[in-house]
Order: sequence, then C-alpha cells, then structure tokens
Amino acid sequence: MDLREFFLQLETTLGAGIPILRSLPLLSKNMESGRLKRSLEKIILPMDQGSTCSQAMDKVGKPFGTIHVAFFRFGEESWCLEKVCGSLSRHAEREIELSRSVVNALIYPLFIVVVALLIGPIMQAIIGQESQRG
Repeated sequence: MDLREFFLQLETTLGAGIPILRSLPLLSKNMESGRLKRSLEKIILPMDQGSTCSQAMDKVGKPFGTIHVAFFRFGEESWCLEKVCGSLSRHAEREIELSRSVVNALIYPLFIVVVALLIGPIMQAIIGQESQRG
C-alpha cells in the first residue's frame, strides 16, 4: 500500500464514522509489511498516550513529510480530517503522475545519449580503418 492508498482508505474509514484511533490499527493490520506499516505502528502508541496524529507523524518522519504533518494538523484543528485525507490522497496521486511524466520525458534523451556513446567508438574505429587504407 502506498501513501495515496493509505490516505484514501483513511478518508473512507473516517467518513464511515470510525475514529482515527481505531482506523489506524485496522489499516495497519491490512497492510503488507513495509515502511508504511512500521510507521503506522509507531504512530499508534503515542496517540494512545495522548498525542495528536500530526504530532506522532512528525516524530516518525518518513514516509510522512512536512506537508502531511501540516495538513493533518490543520485537519485536526478544523475538525475536517476526512477532507484533508482526501486532499492528501489526490496530492499523492499528482506526485505519482508527475514522477511518471518526468521519467517518460527523460527516456528518449537518455536513449540518444546511450546510442551516441555506443556508436561513437564504432565510428572512430571505422574512420581509423579507412584512414589506414587510404
């Protein structure tokens, strides 16, 4: 599960009226092992002890960035965490699309450079042989 999926599922559970202290363990159980699952497990304990989710996310760090923490803090303070999770999900989707676009834009120039590097020595060898014959 990636961040986009996590925020989307969190938005759904919060929208269904499930409190965040119950949503996070449920989502964590349904995840395959990975960095996001370990991070969620690290968030749950401080929240049980009275921390807000944004404070716990801030302490855990990656994969939660500054923007996630700031959005969550806003959602907690304005009582609209469900909407914030939806926004974070859309933001993560745009980041994924941007990354794909950048990679796709770099593939052709990289291909040209590789071909030039491979053909350059071959062309030099051919030119060298021609000059020796002539």
